[in-house]
Amino acid sequence: MTEQTSPKRVIGFLFGLWKISPIASWALIITQMLFAIISTTIAPIFVSQLLTRVANGSATFDTCIGLLIGYIAVILIGEVIIVRVSIAMAYIAEAKMQENVLINILKHLTSKSLGYHSNKMSGGIVSDANKLNNSIENFWDTLCFTAVPIVTTIISVCVALSFLFWQYAIALGVLSVVVIFIIVKTQNSIAPISKQVAEKSSAMTAFFADVIGNIATVKAFSGAKSEIKEYQKRI
Repeated sequence: MTEQTSPKRVIGFLFGLWKISPIASWALIITQMLFAIISTTIAPIFVSQLLTRVANGSATFDTCIGLLIGYIAVILIGEVIIVRVSIAMAYIAEAKMQENVLINILKHLTSKSLGYHSNKMSGGIVSDANKLNNSIENFWDTLCFTAVPIVTTIISVCVALSFLFWQYAIALGVLSVVVIFIIVKTQNSIAPISKQVAEKSSAMTAFFADVIGNIATVKAFSGAKSEIKEYQKRI
């Protein structure tokens, strides 16, 4: 794999896009961290307290109403407000990233010579640009809506366990690191296959797009003589 297409270079490029919309990007990451803490750490506390009171027979409306209100408030904040804010920030950040990348791609292509474009299939260029644009959205969605909540949950649970039984916290932390390492290595092992599939898809899309473009060009010129005659009749 060449340096231009190395995974480190691609990941560095995708991470570097946050500079295009830093406020929305940081807001998205922070809101997802808050969502993970609220939904996996704070909300279960209300549930556990309620179940404890039910189990020991001390559960009454007066003793449980505060827990119920607190649980409902936490769920509304986490599952409704914070989730909606995260989605809005994702739209704002990713739209700006994609717009900036497309503008730079267009500037790059318009600066190239005729010889460059003569040796390139226009459909392939469009297909590669679309794949890059989609990868931006997929990367940031995976990072912010999957990776950040998982890591935040692991850290918050380990911190909570450290006050109760630090051995469990260490064991959970080590196990989590091992699982994440295995997932990353597995993903890297299938990266070459994904690259081959993407290249074949681009080639097929490029060929199909150019064929359609050629058909339109041929049809346009095929009617030239009849259009000229029709024009001569009118004048």
